[in-house]
Amino acid sequence: MVPVKFAAATLFFASTALAHFRIPYPGERNATNWDTQTTGPCGGDNSVVEPRFLFNPLGSPLDLNMKHNLSVGQVRFCPGDDCTTQADFSVILVDSYEHKGVGNYCIPAVLIPFPDGTNGTIQVIYAGTGDAEGEYDHMFNCLDVTVSSEGEQFSGQCTNSSNVAITPIHLDSNLVANATNITILNSFYESTMSAAAAASATATDGGMAGMDMSDMCGMAGMSDMPGMSCLTTAVASATQSVAITTRAVSSASVSSSAKSTSSSKSAGSADSLRMGCLAGVAAFAAALL
Repeated sequence: MVPVKFAAATLFFASTALAHFRIPYPGERNATNWDTQTTGPCGGDNSVVEPRFLFNPLGSPLDLNMKHNLSVGQVRFCPGDDCTTQADFSVILVDSYEHKGVGNYCIPAVLIPFPDGTNGTIQVIYAGTGDAEGEYDHMFNCLDVTVSSEGEQFSGQCTNSSNVAITPIHLDSNLVANATNITILNSFYESTMSAAAAASATATDGGMAGMDMSDMCGMAGMSDMPGMSCLTTAVASATQSVAITTRAVSSASVSSSAKSTSSSKSAGSADSLRMGCLAGVAAFAAALL
């Protein structure tokens, strides 16, 4: 039962302890900002990184690798060279969507609605479940770009993970970055905690299932437990003892009568032995009952 409980716990902690995501393609300002990724607007890296990635006016691919089981994301854009606050990222390139499943989300063509030669910064922002209902982990990553016809268009640079499902959702444009209540994440938190509690209860209830209780007959108070067969086992043992004693006495009687030199005293001793054994076994069986 332990693996079930562990799996349920993993379902929750994968969505909290690993509160990060990466941009495998085309890349990002800092691919190692694990400790600062929850700092906006660019995961703790607010300085432009050169050279800039070229983004085709017809759209270039963007690959996002998420570590949460469920999160809500947006892709935003800040035109220019001074993009240091959340308010600067006022252009929405990809509106709010639900990202379900740990893995990759490939956006084949992100369109930047500005002319060739425009510099700017793309911001990817996610909100995922935090440590308590109503708490959210906000995650940020940025990449610096220039709109250029020389930018690559989609040609298989990325793919969606088979376990990842993307669903557009309609949220206030600022909700992901400045959330006070994200219903879908609250519901996920509640359902995950319920699943973990159910798995824990199942593990506890099933802990005694399938146990062989036959070796516990000598423990006080165990005879009333379901599945216990101490009495049956003891009576069977007593019956077996009677049979063995009877065979032994019968054998002794045959041997005694076969010997012509046996005295009546010897025969009497055999009878006394038989009666004594039977009386002892009967008393033992009566005590069990």
